[in-house]
Amino acid sequence: MRIVIVTYNWPPRNSISTHRPYSWASYWSKKGAKVTVLTAEKQTFDEPLDMALPDLEGVNVIQVPYVDLFNLLPIKLVKFPFILNIAKKIKLWQIRNLGISWDPRKAWSLAAASIAARLAMKNDIVVSTFGPSSAHVIACKMKKINPSLFWVADYRDLWSDNPNLVGSRSGRIDKIRRDEISTVGAYADCVTAVSEDMVQKLSKLTKKKVFKFTNGFDIDEKTLKQNYKKITYKSKEAFRIVYTGTIYQNARDPKPLLEALVKLSDKKKLLSKTVTIDFYGSRLDYIKELSEISKYSPFIRIMGHVSREKALQAQRNADLLLLLESSNEESRGVLTGKIFEYIASGRPIICIGSRLDFEIGQTLFKTGSGTVFEKNEQDKIEKLLIETIRGNGLFDKYNPKFDEVVKFSREKIANQYFDMLNDFVTKKISSSLPILNIQSNGEIKTLPTITHIITGLERGGAERSLYNLLTNGLEGPFKNRVISLMSEGYYGPLLKKAGIPLTSLNMSRRLINPKALWNLRAELKKNPPDIIQGWMHPGNLAAFLGALISSKKTKLAWNVRLSLEIFKEMKIKSRTTIRFGAWLSKSPERIIYNSSRARLQHRDIGFTDKNDLLIPNGFITTKWAPNKIKRQQIRSKLLINKDTKVLGYVGRGDAQKDLPNLFNAFNKVSQKHSNIILVAIGRNLDKYSSNSERIKFLGERSDVHDLMTSFDLFCLSSRAEGFPNVIGEAMASGLPCVTTDVGDAKNIVGDTGWVAQPRNADSLAKCLDAAFNCSNNELKYRGDCARERIVKYFSMPSIRDKYITLYQSLIDQDY
Repeated sequence: MRIVIVTYNWPPRNSISTHRPYSWASYWSKKGAKVTVLTAEKQTFDEPLDMALPDLEGVNVIQVPYVDLFNLLPIKLVKFPFILNIAKKIKLWQIRNLGISWDPRKAWSLAAASIAARLAMKNDIVVSTFGPSSAHVIACKMKKINPSLFWVADYRDLWSDNPNLVGSRSGRIDKIRRDEISTVGAYADCVTAVSEDMVQKLSKLTKKKVFKFTNGFDIDEKTLKQNYKKITYKSKEAFRIVYTGTIYQNARDPKPLLEALVKLSDKKKLLSKTVTIDFYGSRLDYIKELSEISKYSPFIRIMGHVSREKALQAQRNADLLLLLESSNEESRGVLTGKIFEYIASGRPIICIGSRLDFEIGQTLFKTGSGTVFEKNEQDKIEKLLIETIRGNGLFDKYNPKFDEVVKFSREKIANQYFDMLNDFVTKKISSSLPILNIQSNGEIKTLPTITHIITGLERGGAERSLYNLLTNGLEGPFKNRVISLMSEGYYGPLLKKAGIPLTSLNMSRRLINPKALWNLRAELKKNPPDIIQGWMHPGNLAAFLGALISSKKTKLAWNVRLSLEIFKEMKIKSRTTIRFGAWLSKSPERIIYNSSRARLQHRDIGFTDKNDLLIPNGFITTKWAPNKIKRQQIRSKLLINKDTKVLGYVGRGDAQKDLPNLFNAFNKVSQKHSNIILVAIGRNLDKYSSNSERIKFLGERSDVHDLMTSFDLFCLSSRAEGFPNVIGEAMASGLPCVTTDVGDAKNIVGDTGWVAQPRNADSLAKCLDAAFNCSNNELKYRGDCARERIVKYFSMPSIRDKYITLYQSLIDQDY
């Protein structure tokens, strides 16, 4: 592969942000890629310029010279700190009040234009990393010149959602957001970001495929193990707390820690100068101001800028490492590279200003590397600080988990990134590429359009699958519309909020409404689609009619979501609809089934096998995931003690779900196990009466993904299913499952759970008994395997790719 990395940050600029693109270039070239780095010649304001990283063999680095206002000033004048401070204040004022900022680095994009154009025609991939925004601007121009160039827009910080914009006028933020959408949103093939919060924000903003690749550290595993083998000790002289990096007065503030030290000194619990906070860095103006305050001065030592190697050595020799961040909501996803350097140093970390549920807190918790205090937790900071200085305190809490830490090796992360690029480009997975349809004059044609016709939009598996597809990458490559035959239900407002046009025909389940059919005709005449996709049997028939009356040639696809275990028990109307669908099944270009069993069953009753394919449901494994903190919080709210094992059920209360079978089985097994309860969530469950105090009914809830974290085991007791979403969501949440053998449930669970006969309480009770006889460790192991299975085979990105490939193939038939 021929890859261009567009980055402003590159050696010798001494910034933590330099390491990200440098590691890519290093490891990608070792994997056989031909790598070119497009960067800017460094200026005076980029100092310090002493990042002594070796030149990379085989990597072509192009440094573009450019001229800006600072170049016109005398060098000695530019080097005065107060000049730079004034420039920063002017820049921040411009951002917040004008929506623009004069940044000398933006001139780089103009200077690099001709070189970028040449590189665009000679390479396969361009990866641009933010910031400044000029990197993305350059890559966007390259994409316009060569539409076949695969562009990945990488984010270390956010652009229009940047914390620096807090307090700006909304109109100004909107302008910056429009700039971002018109570049990254319109032209990038996919996006990468360093944190999960950024992934969610960028997915929503750009409607693109977004992947998480964190920052990391460059220490090899052998050295890392040596760091962790060191005995955790405290200095015999002064107790040294070390901070390295930049200080921001309103975001990274050490005052809570300093106040704690002052109070301890006033209480005579520690002597002056027995504890120091050593600040290393080139931009410490705020610390200098604090050091002039008499009560703080005994604790502050300004070490100034040192080489990278000396900074790393200072981290390794510290008693505690100080990490400063903001607890404001906009900093939820901040995850700087320094965090990982700290983690790899083998010293305990005290983080002040962030929150435990932020990505920093989660990372420190998962790796066992540090403790987080919010800025208002003054008493806690003071208490734990004196316990640490006099005794073990934070050292007892320091329990680094090597297996978790090693995941943040830059080599591992760079290789994973490379594998992603390889999948996209060398394997020609066209589904990952948005369909830009750029004309020769550079203008973008109208994107192909898909109209999805679905029976209704209440909470259900098909409805949820459609919503997840449209809000996780299907919108972008295509323009989508949704027509609900009935009301807009639960998902309608959510689709509208996501910007997906929705029309509700408000038909009744019992009656065919001629007016609704006329409205369907009017909608399709007004917005004729390239593809009509039906969802569920009534929606499929409506899609068939829609394709007939559409004002232009339209491709037709059906989506079948139901298995037929209870076909004979269905109402006559439902059976007639399905039979009519079999008669018309040669009409659609494609019939999509979400379960292999449903496909076989439908073939048996007359559906053609000439045009069908299997696409299972996909799951958002970032949303449905284990979370120890939420687990503890929810179990506490529900008054569930730690020794109780919780069996969970989520679903509506109707005959298909066979709740009496579940309750009968649970009553049988609860006689053998005194420490189990059943928590049932869903609508219409109140019609099932139970005298058992060990069954909790929570009703319909919107926080099911959180509630699932409190379960130990999940159960599906249905008589019939297609591809049960709830099983995949439970498995993604780290839960082993007991299920009846319906639809594709058995294939989804695999060997991670237990499968019972449907409509058989004894069989279901036997499986539940086997599950509850497992130890907590055994259940956790099965749950981990269950999640791994969902991530590997049923993740939303891979399933969405199958849909995009299908739709693209339908459109390509005409060309």
